Amino acid sequence: MNVNTSGVMDMTWPVSMTFGPMTMSLSTSEAIELGEAMIRAAHHYIAVSKANAESEAVQA
Repeated sequence: MNVNTSGVMDMTWPVSMTFGPMTMSLSTSEAIELGEAMIRAAHHYIAVSKANAESEAVQA
């Protein structure tokens, strides 16, 4: 936890993510950005998968 120049406490903690042998160390804001990007990617994947399934159903 840090105190910024205006005297307000900044509630930040380092975040570590481990994927097999690889470890990433992120700031709190970087971890939030990464999480939001993963959610956007999942939504995109679902939309594309749905569109592909509908296209295949029309072709059948």
